[in-house]
Amino acid sequence: MPFAVGYVELAEDVRVAAVLDLGELDSLDDIRIGMPLSVAAGPGVPRARPITPAEERS
Repeated sequence: MPFAVGYVELAEDVRVAAVLDLGELDSLDDIRIGMPLSVAAGPGVPRARPITPAEERS
């Protein structure tokens, strides 16, 4: 299963390396710089996933 790792910029210019959970995207071609992400801590490295337009508005 393919996966992507990237740097995610958080508030106050903090950047963390995170595994990108892309289950909602059709392909790796849908990844873009500046896309809005939600980051969660867990075992191992942080994980980031694209947020939905509804989440972005709230």
